[in-house]
This record gives sequence, C-alpha cells and structure tokens, in this order.
Amino acid sequence: MRENACEIKNWMKKILLVAILIALLSCGNEKESFQWNFDSNSKYIYSFSQITNSENKMKKDEKSNKSYISGNGKLIINGKSENLADLSFEEIKVKLKNDFSNDTISDTQPNSIIQDLQSNGTFQITSTANDFVRVLLPLPNRKLSIGDTCRVSLNVPFNINGSLISSKGFNTLTFSKYEEIDGHICAVLNGEINVSQLDLPDNFEGNYKLTEIGNGTYYFDIEKGYFIKSKVKFDLTTLADNEDLYMSSNSSNEYEINFLDKIDKTKESTKTKKALINEPVNSPYDIANTVIEFLQKKDTTEYLNIAIPLDKQKRLFVDNIKYN
Repeated sequence: MRENACEIKNWMKKILLVAILIALLSCGNEKESFQWNFDSNSKYIYSFSQITNSENKMKKDEKSNKSYISGNGKLIINGKSENLADLSFEEIKVKLKNDFSNDTISDTQPNSIIQDLQSNGTFQITSTANDFVRVLLPLPNRKLSIGDTCRVSLNVPFNINGSLISSKGFNTLTFSKYEEIDGHICAVLNGEINVSQLDLPDNFEGNYKLTEIGNGTYYFDIEKGYFIKSKVKFDLTTLADNEDLYMSSNSSNEYEINFLDKIDKTKESTKTKKALINEPVNSPYDIANTVIEFLQKKDTTEYLNIAIPLDKQKRLFVDNIKYN
C-alpha cells in the first residue's frame, strides 16, 4: 500500500510538472526575469568539472609543448543576504600531463572564493575571475521571452611584458525554450562566446592576439532562482610576438556544472576556511607573474633546472595553469 501511494505521488508530481511546462510554452510571449534568489541561510552546492587540452610555445622555431588538465570538485554559492552571495571553488582535484614529463601530476587546489556576487549575476568587487564566472553562469541583463537575445560583456586580460591589456567581447544569450530537468522547470539559454577585440595601445610594436570563441548551454530555474546545469566549450588562443618576447598558446576548454543540493546553513556545524582569490601575498596570480617574468628572460633554458628544481617547476606550472 505504501509503495503504491509513493508511486501515485510521483506520477502526480510528474503530471504537475508537465502541466506547468505546457502552460509556460503556451505563454511564449511572456517575459521572464533572470535573478538569483539569495538569502543569508542558504548555500547552493554544484559539481564542477574541467578538461583542458593545450599547446604552448616559448620560441618560434621550437616544437609545441602539449598538456592535458582535468579538474573535478565543487562550486559553492554561499548566500549572505537577499541580494548578495560569495562564490567559491572547493575540493578541486587536478591532474596534469605534459611533454615535460611522462608522469601524471596530481594536486588538490586550495579553496578559493570570489566575493560579493549580486543577484543580477554581476559582482560588487572587480576581479579577473568575474568574466570567467560570466562564461560559466551568465544571467541576462534584462527580461526575455522565448526567442529574445541579449549580450553579456566579457573582458579577458592579457599580460604582455608586465603591461596588462585586454580583449573584449560578449557572451550572447538566447532564451531558446523551457525544459524539465530533475523536477526543475528551467529556462534554457544558449550562449555564443566571442572575445576577439584586442585593445592595444598605439605605441605597442609587434604582433598580438587573444581570442576566446565557443558556446554554452545554461539551465536556470526561474521560479526558484538558481542554475541547475551549465555546459561550456571554448577555444582560447593567445600570441605575443615582438623583438624581446615570443609566446603562443592554443587550448580547448570544457566545463560542466550540475546542481547537487541546497543547504540550510543554520544546520551546519563546521565551516571551511577559504583563501581569497585576490589575496595579495603568495596568490596564484603572484606565482604566475613570477614564473612568466623569469621565463621571459633570455637564455633561461641553460640554467632553469639550477635556478628552480624540477619538482618546483612542476608545482609552479600546475599553479599557473590552474590560475589561468
């Protein structure tokens, strides 16, 4: 009897979801507002995965160094108020294989946090990580009905000999349809990622390029106010070629985020300490800049192993890749 009652209940739930979906589809001209539904007592838990295949060159006439990176862990949205939350990456386990070694390097990335994500999908604090989040979890900046399109601006930084320039573009979002996923009625957004307008100063000599081209599919539960799923693929290409420097890289990147649970924080008994992503001392950004400055000096290949032992090279390389 109890099993039959549960089965009937599940069927009624499915019928209700189908009815809601049909009702939404029949109101195709209704405009939807896309906003996170934060509150101070809620935490949203997502699985996070990344696969990156890249080729890099530090000299024109050398063979490209290939590397493969995979990462798996959690993405956490930690509500602080009705309109504000912190976003963190936690328990990220990374595996790296490259041409430097036949070994697979495994590491666990320190927890990192990006502060003050607002309910409209933008950040109060400006950070290089903000645009990365707008690729993974973008929200339209206005109300949309099915078939409508809007553009979310993107700005990808490029460090050239200590000068930080940027390549600009957009993640163009189209509200394509409604879809039911695991009991959630989701608005499906299709994103076209195109970052290719490199903003170079007039006195910059040489040849430079930074492009980020790809697409994403995003599933957002409008009624409950949070993402259920996100899948993103893009190719990132960079080139810096002048009389003092040559660097080129090409990478294919895949990311996937899936909703796991919504937690009532008042029932949690422990807290995990996180490192701020913009922490000024010994951050991945500082380590990456130090390595880049070192590699940009001439004739480093003759004394690299002496200056930095091989095991430290591997660690710095992993930290640099993870940060980027």
